[in-house]
Amino acid sequence: MQQQSNGQMLTPIGKMKGEINREFTAFYLAVDKNGQVYINHDPEYGEDRYVKSNGWKPITNEQLSFYEDELHFIPHQKKSLKP
Repeated sequence: MQQQSNGQMLTPIGKMKGEINREFTAFYLAVDKNGQVYINHDPEYGEDRYVKSNGWKPITNEQLSFYEDELHFIPHQKKSLKP
């Protein structure tokens, strides 16, 4: 992955999905080098997926706790070629 000169790379945490108030929701979570957690409902596909951009919005610990109580968490897995 190449880092853009004006963008900061985020570290992927995982994906959350499920229902809140009978509405299905799914989004990705990532963290920056300062520990701020970001949410993105529709990230780009490609090598710039985890570059901090307008699609990545910061969330508070309270919001994250609410989502953890209501939704299913799927941890990020690196794709590898295991025999």
